Order: sequence, then C-alpha cells, then structure tokens
Amino acid sequence: MSTETQKYTRNNPYESKMLVNQVLTDRDSEKETRHIELALEEGMAYTPGDAVGIQPTNRDSEVEAVLKALNFKGDEKVLDFFKKEDTLENALRTKLHIGKLTRGSVNSYAKIAPESVPGLDFLKSLAGQDNKSRAEEYVWGREFLDLITSTPAVSRIRSSFSPCCSASHRACTPSPLRRRSIRMLCTPRCA
Repeated sequence: MSTETQKYTRNNPYESKMLVNQVLTDRDSEKETRHIELALEEGMAYTPGDAVGIQPTNRDSEVEAVLKALNFKGDEKVLDFFKKEDTLENALRTKLHIGKLTRGSVNSYAKIAPESVPGLDFLKSLAGQDNKSRAEEYVWGREFLDLITSTPAVSRIRSSFSPCCSASHRACTPSPLRRRSIRMLCTPRCA
C-alpha cells in the first residue's frame, strides 16, 4: 500500500481489520481464490501490483486444546525462531502452525516419541521420500491436535515437546506459521 510519506513499512506494518473474506472458487476446485476487503486509514491508497502481507493466527480454541493435550499452562517461557522470548500460548497462537497436520510434524513426533508409544512404528514408516504419498494420505484431513491426542503416551513425552520454538529445538514443535504476501489485482475503485 503506497503512501507518500511511507508511514508504514515492512518493519512497521499497518495492521488492518478484515472486513470481507469470501471464497470465489468452486467447492471442488484444487485452488482457492478469495475476495478480501481490508479497512484502511483515511488517505491510504494502493495500486495494482502492491503487496499486502497476511499474518495468520490460530483460533483460541485450538491453542487451548493443544495446551491441554500437552499439559502446559501457556505461561511457560519459550524462544521463537528468532530467539526472542515469548509465552508458549502466544507462540502457539501467532507463530506455530497447529492447524492442518503436516508430514514434517509427523516425522518430528516420530523422532521424539519413546519406543513404547503404540503406533510409533506406523508413524516411522511414513518418514522419508519413499513414503511421501503414504504420509500425505495419512495427514489429509487431520490436524496437529489429532496427532498428539491419538497417541496415548502423550503425557510421557511432554518433556520432549519442550516449550521451545528455537531453531535448535525445531524437531519438537509444529512448523512456523507463514506470512502470506499477495498482490493487489485492482484499485479501490474496482467493483
């Protein structure tokens, strides 16, 4: 979004409220295209080709469910991917992808779980490029919470899921939430 004074920058972004979020593509489409309208400050303007960054957050209910399943309170101190201290609750809410289950999370979980965990051999069998299609089939329609609640020994591996998001401990956490950059396709006058 262009302004003459460059009041907002990548390091000092404008935080906007989403006013409209509509899916434009058909339900059966492989891709999803959305129409999004954002609230702007008076005098703000943008032109086709400008970019807007979308920073996702996880739902409060998902964060609470993960904290409960792992037997954490949320006030535990953690390091984020940039080694800045934060609370586990805020890291789960704004920095870690705890929605859709990923192959990476399954592989990480299989590495840290004790050998006594029922189903661990199955999870380990999903690792590696040779088993990519099986792993994709397994994670389809599942969420991170499904992984940690479907394993009866989750309380025994609580210490393995240390409250840390730093690069040195990535194996014990979900993947980071990714900021999305999208291009403006039309000016505010488009209808």
